[in-house]
Parts: sequence; C-alpha cells; structure tokens
Amino acid sequence: MTGGPVPEALVGLWRRESVEISGAPGLPRGAFEHADVLWFQGRTRYADLRMPRPGGDPPARAEAFGGRQSWAAPRLRFHHELDLSGSLADDEGALAWEGETLLETGVWVFAGVRCAYRERWVRASLPGADLVVREARADDGGLRGLAVRIGTQELVLIAAAGSLVAEHRIAEGGDWRLVARLGAEADGCDRSRWACIEAGRCPDRPPGGELARTLRYPRAIDTP
Repeated sequence: MTGGPVPEALVGLWRRESVEISGAPGLPRGAFEHADVLWFQGRTRYADLRMPRPGGDPPARAEAFGGRQSWAAPRLRFHHELDLSGSLADDEGALAWEGETLLETGVWVFAGVRCAYRERWVRASLPGADLVVREARADDGGLRGLAVRIGTQELVLIAAAGSLVAEHRIAEGGDWRLVARLGAEADGCDRSRWACIEAGRCPDRPPGGELARTLRYPRAIDTP
C-alpha cells in the first residue's frame, strides 16, 4: 500500500473510547476499555501510546510505537518503525465516521486466533491546535527518534540500546511536564539529527462536546 498524507480530518490527537475484539479468547464480549490510549496523528507521521488502567479487566500491557503511515481510502496502514515491543510488523485498519466519532475496523491475531476488531476514537485536540513533528534518522535511514506535538501534548519516542523510550509530556506554565515514561530515562538522540518535518495547525474542525469549552492552549514551546 502506498499513498500520500492522511486526510486533514484525521490530523490531531485522538483518544480511544472503546475496543471490541470478536472471538478473542479470554476477552469480554462487546465493547470494553482497559487502557488509556492516545493516538497522535500528523499528516505523514504518527505516534501511539497505550497505558494500562489500574485494575483493568483484563489487564492491558503498556505499548508505544510510531513512524510513517500509508493511506489508501478507506484503509490506513501504520508502519511500526519504532515499537516498544520490538515487533516492527505493520498493522492496518479501515476508517469510517459515525458522527464525530472515528471508527477503525480490521483483523488482529490474538493468542494465535484471527479476530475482527472495532475501535472507537474521539478527538482530544482543539481545532487549530499547533502541530509539530520532528524526527531523527540514522545514516542508513532508520528512524531513531520521533516527536509528535499536538497543542499542549507531545509524545516522544527514542530508540535506546536495542529498546525504546517513550515519554508523554503536557505543556503547563511555559514548560513541559512529564506525564508518563516507558523504558529507561531517555538520553536524547544526537540533537544534530533532529529535523522538523511538519509544522502548522490541525484542521479547524470542531471536536464537539465539552472539549472546546474546557481546554485552553498556552504558547507554543520548542521541543525536543
């Protein structure tokens, strides 16, 4: 699958509302949610963070991954150029709208069984939020670092010692506060290799609900 940037309507920060996995051994029937899942979507790059909820049933595992993607409507393929699990296998889903909710459907292999899945995503960023994407690549072109900032939230992924460090940060009072970290403390990629590949704003598309009335964005802050 090849393609250009994702449609403008997809650019922004998304929060998973629920997931449904049909026929998966040991999982609930119907929709459920056992993790806090954030999907940072730029125009040509993405980053994904999945943090288990305390007492989640069934227990979830922490996940972080990101890289390029390929769009061929209605299907979006996520290339796992960086992945905390060590798996660089791509995954792919079909996207559709249900009002302001984004639906993703496809097939996962769970415990050796091919299972149909359905995820519901709701927008977690304001229209017109700042969008900045930076990446660092090695001489061979391999991705070594990726930072996707949307409004006041940022996810940074850094390859480190054969593994991955993921840091979720929120801008508060003119500085970045670390919200969550997976892996060892990041030593930071060679700063000379970081390049800004996207800069602009998310589409001016109302997210609906209380979000627009409750979130306010401070000035932009340069990172990493």
